[in-house]
Amino acid sequence: MILPTIAPDKWVELQAEISGEWLQDAVSDYPYVTQKNGDVTYTDNAQSVFNSIYDKVDDILHMFFIKGDN
Repeated sequence: MILPTIAPDKWVELQAEISGEWLQDAVSDYPYVTQKNGDVTYTDNAQSVFNSIYDKVDDILHMFFIKGDN
């Protein structure tokens, strides 16, 4: 089977978007915290869950697509 190729920047964008949406269903607490400098980031727990999901999404994407070269 010939798999479609996705450009690396689009791959990361898709992977992050899916992971972020999945995270919303995976955590029960509000996943964001505002840092002292004003940046809004994930809580430590949410970041850990996001990282795990991100790896799973990468594996899933590899089942259906080829990640292109730069």
